[in-house]
Amino acid sequence: MLSNAVCLFMCVLRALGDKADMAEANHRLKQTRTLVSSLLPQVSTLKSAVRFLSRSSAPELSVEQLELTLIQAESYLLQAFLLFTEESYLCYVKAGLKIRSAWKLYERCENQIAAYTPEVREKIDPSVLGGVRFGIGAFNLTISILPSIVLRVVSALGFPSDRTRGLELVAECARTPGVRQPLACLELLFVHIIIPSFFTVRPGYHASEASLILDDWCWEKYPNGALFLWMAGRLERMRRDLPAATQAFERSAAGQPTWIQLQHLCAYELGFCSFFSLNFTKSAAYWLRLREENNWSKAFFAYMHAVSTMCQGGKLTHDGASASSSASSSSDSSSSSSSTSPSSDPSSYLPLFGSVDSFISRKFGGRIISIEQFVSQRSKRIVELMKGDKPPRMPALIQVEMIYLFSGLVQMPDTLLLRVLRHADETIEAGTKGDSPSLPREELSLCYLVRSVTLKALRRYAEARSLLQGFTRHLRITHASNHVSNESILQNSAYAYVAPFAWFELGALIMEQIVEKDAAVNAAAEGKGPVAACSIDQPLKDATFDEHFVATFPSPTDPTSSSSSTPSSDWESDRQIHLDQAHAHLKHAESYRNDYHFKNRLHLRIHLACVEIKMMRKHWESLQGNVQSEAELKDGMTDANQEAKVVDSDEEGEEEKAE
Repeated sequence: MLSNAVCLFMCVLRALGDKADMAEANHRLKQTRTLVSSLLPQVSTLKSAVRFLSRSSAPELSVEQLELTLIQAESYLLQAFLLFTEESYLCYVKAGLKIRSAWKLYERCENQIAAYTPEVREKIDPSVLGGVRFGIGAFNLTISILPSIVLRVVSALGFPSDRTRGLELVAECARTPGVRQPLACLELLFVHIIIPSFFTVRPGYHASEASLILDDWCWEKYPNGALFLWMAGRLERMRRDLPAATQAFERSAAGQPTWIQLQHLCAYELGFCSFFSLNFTKSAAYWLRLREENNWSKAFFAYMHAVSTMCQGGKLTHDGASASSSASSSSDSSSSSSSTSPSSDPSSYLPLFGSVDSFISRKFGGRIISIEQFVSQRSKRIVELMKGDKPPRMPALIQVEMIYLFSGLVQMPDTLLLRVLRHADETIEAGTKGDSPSLPREELSLCYLVRSVTLKALRRYAEARSLLQGFTRHLRITHASNHVSNESILQNSAYAYVAPFAWFELGALIMEQIVEKDAAVNAAAEGKGPVAACSIDQPLKDATFDEHFVATFPSPTDPTSSSSSTPSSDWESDRQIHLDQAHAHLKHAESYRNDYHFKNRLHLRIHLACVEIKMMRKHWESLQGNVQSEAELKDGMTDANQEAKVVDSDEEGEEEKAE
């Protein structure tokens, strides 16, 4: 029964949106739970209440009953997943109740396995053990990712959130042969590839872990696995290797030609790969296909198709024949086009942008989804600029804006980033000439944000931090005439997201500088020479803004050559100050109460960044503790050192309480 339900459930995954298949899968899952319940010992409500009040444990399960309980838990989870596809608040509540029922059954299975004697435990099927580990581990991993406010509520309901234990259990399931092994591998790849794509300061660590999972557990058994190839494509994009990512997505789509949803998912990723590669011709073809075949958000696909079509032949257009050669193309290809705009006649694209609103159809909770609100607002602005009294023009950096919002700048190679940087500089220079700048203040704000993030992606941290600090300080300037700050003006415009994103990028930049300095300090501690000079050691130079919102960017000074051979003590105190600064900037970005586009995406990135800050604090404390213990073993610990250690631990406890 469960086999038939799972097979139908996989069919639902292959064709999400088919109401008949989803209803049939849900019906079979209900039948599976009914059958399993009839095979398990029945407990009356009165007996359950008495056992709850007396705090007595549930009756022991046999090995066969343990397997049936696991099947029941998995049935609840599959039903919850089907309810989540309904996208309604009532279905979400029902799904939450089923998830809680599944967790209680998983918890009972785990406690029962721990209570078994070693002789009985050896009789359990390894696949059953893997299923229990996967369920417990997946719960811990998934809940640990939730925002802190939601995490408190979920923890109060009895759900666990131990990320370390979750990773260990899912890894054990991935090493256990069985039907759940590939699911465990996908769960681990999701943790190391998909989640870091929103934010991470350790892309190298996640990339190496994901590579080990694919090489050790996936390619040997599933060399042409479509989902693993799709994950490999996302991994290559994390490594900024867009040609390799394109090849992986194409192989994934070719491996399952009849799986329509996977075809569309690969087309979506290939569209972004081409867009990030600045191959707008190829990107437009993917977005057009999605607009015609997929129902997720036709308005978004129509907008991306319009932007890609408009940018063909412009300054940033890729000059090669395919996206696979974009990473290695020379920068001379960008100078082959003498035009400063995507087209000599922007009004020719008016029908494409004017038709975006006709594709709006997705709603959640009675409201149009956020991404369709954004593309509708942008399309209307473009139409207004084309039909106005002034000469028609396009908004500044319209294509780079989408690259930034979908985290494309950190996935592009340096050759393409330099072209984006040069294009941003030219846009700022052309838009601020003369006494009356041609670009509005909010569009210039976007240009400065894009420029700073591009500098950060190029690892030119000192320049990026000077620009971001000057830009965020400029946002707080209040005009004497109307007592309105630049930040308030920006919040009431179509670019309201720029201000909170700028504060977030400033906090993220400081975190990357700390990671750079940590690597230099650790290398010096291992005897690899003196501490290398880092960008965080350079004195900051303020970026000044004149009356036209024009910034002057000082050239970075030469790093200081003098470095202490043992700077750990000095860097430890400075490191805490920098981490506090980064955390304050992140919280300031989160404090924006007005409604702006991509707010949920930004809050997710802020949450992941705060988690990274906590990990950075713990990692440094454990590292310094290990160094201290080695020195104590060599020299002996005096009574004074013991007292100092007690005082330090008390201070750390007070700091944790204050935090």
